[in-house]
Amino acid sequence: IQTCISLAADLGVVPSSDYNEVMKNLEYDVRVKNNGHLNTGIVGIKYLLPTLSESGYPDVALNVVQTPTQPGWVYMVNQGATTLWETWTGSRYQPDASWNHIMFGSQSAWYFQYLAGIRMPRGTRGYKNITIHPIVQTNNGSSTCDKLSSVSASMVVPRGVIKSEWSCGSPDLCGTAAESSSVTLKCISGVIKSIDFASFGTPEGTCASGFNISSCNSPNSMNVVSNACVGKASCTVEASNDVFGGDPCYNVLKHLSVIASGCDSSLLFSQSASIPVGSTTTVVSPTFGATNVTVMEGTDVIYANGAFHPGVSGITNVVANKGHMEISTQSGNFDFSIVGQ
Repeated sequence: IQTCISLAADLGVVPSSDYNEVMKNLEYDVRVKNNGHLNTGIVGIKYLLPTLSESGYPDVALNVVQTPTQPGWVYMVNQGATTLWETWTGSRYQPDASWNHIMFGSQSAWYFQYLAGIRMPRGTRGYKNITIHPIVQTNNGSSTCDKLSSVSASMVVPRGVIKSEWSCGSPDLCGTAAESSSVTLKCISGVIKSIDFASFGTPEGTCASGFNISSCNSPNSMNVVSNACVGKASCTVEASNDVFGGDPCYNVLKHLSVIASGCDSSLLFSQSASIPVGSTTTVVSPTFGATNVTVMEGTDVIYANGAFHPGVSGITNVVANKGHMEISTQSGNFDFSIVGQ
């Protein structure tokens, strides 16, 4: 069923009136019937991941790529593979077929076209027109950020090099730093109002999942970070024994993790793009359902209060469209920040 639906969708033969229900069947087959795994061969593998992403299930597509068990690419890597195998089955010491085979390699296009988002609009050629649209937002408004928080990719085309980089923001101010480095918290506007979590030691977790205090934790963590950050637009706290008044656990490599709240606006998404000479591009960024969105290029506001703010060289328009911001550019290097409430 995975190949049947994915191939039909790519060929455009799924009736528009039935499209959403058909895609739900595909998502259910992958997520439930096959426990998050693919169930395709050499033909279907080319179409499965793009179809899931285009139909609003990029989280399911990403899970297929990241699953560590058979069938899947990570299973091959965990078995010590440095090249693609000919079959999904087998193991490092009991191969079923060739260990160096492009059989399931067509998924590599998905990394560039849907994770990094570099694509040519239909009907164009030679990358004179480019779309950079990483698909990270799902049908229900959630995202893939808890599974993949950043991507960087580049590709050489006849006109030069195209680069696409993005990273997810966070509704909460959050950071982690290894010992002897620092956590920096910064508001786009407003000030930091409270420290919700701080631990210098060996806290467990991530900014996406949240943190838990472990047996190694400085009792001064909350006070030190609160004194350094609350009421300020930005702050930097060094992860060191001196700053936190002593070593909470000797002979252990420590780190500092902090979650704060406040700010009038939150950074939703950061996106950078390099566009070759002679090309025009539409850069598409998710807003994750935020309202009152502001778009910045570097430190310049290019969209606010529902309107494009001209004046930055190379940027010709910015519009909001169906939960995304669409930024029209000429050639150049750009650093965009999507900020919202």
